[in-house]
Amino acid sequence: MLRGNNNKLIPFLGSLLLTAGCLSSSGSSLPEGSVVQKEKDVSGKMALALGGVAEGWELLDLDESPRTLDFTTRDTDLLTLSVPEGFQDYTESGSVTVTALGIGIGFITPNVNLRERDPVQVTIPPQKLIQILLGEARGQMTREATLDNEEKVKQSSVSVTGDAIGAVVRNRIELINNEESPGLFEADPDQYESNPPLSYYEAVIEAGDGDPYQFSPLDPSTSWRRLTLKSGSIPAIESSASWV
Repeated sequence: MLRGNNNKLIPFLGSLLLTAGCLSSSGSSLPEGSVVQKEKDVSGKMALALGGVAEGWELLDLDESPRTLDFTTRDTDLLTLSVPEGFQDYTESGSVTVTALGIGIGFITPNVNLRERDPVQVTIPPQKLIQILLGEARGQMTREATLDNEEKVKQSSVSVTGDAIGAVVRNRIELINNEESPGLFEADPDQYESNPPLSYYEAVIEAGDGDPYQFSPLDPSTSWRRLTLKSGSIPAIESSASWV
């Protein structure tokens, strides 16, 4: 979550990027643990971002008081797990702090009272996708946010506009992979294949080095280009009061 003016949180990380569709695994074979794998039964979903999220959103809370509690993950290239600050262990805290290391979808398995439960799915989106969501729909996403009594975005908040923009990017990637032709959307072929699936998103979003651009905030002639590029740094967004 990113903070805009009036102390409101821009709700794209939690509300837009919790689905497996945020990252595409279509096309070539992809490394295990760093991209979408086959569908799994999950007990819950959460979203993170490289560079951090709003306070409290990094916690996976079990919301119960078990006799014993542990958390494990095989996706150590994507995320790390640690005991929340101020507690001795997971059982005492009833939760785990999750820190993002890379882009992709990983899974955390809770072990409650010595029994494994279905894993929790953790989505870490490409920063370029976050940037283009802000550039194209920053104001509308803020207006669509559902706030709690403390003026903070609820984790159940949904932005239809943000979902639609994300679907456009994913659809372009799927079409390119089906046709094996990055040129469909003026994407650079070398960039597209350089580091999938992350490079898929970067190449499609940045496609068009002339007129037109795929996404208008990337056009050097637009006033929002500077802020769109600046949003590559989450602290830079948090310190800006001009996003919404």
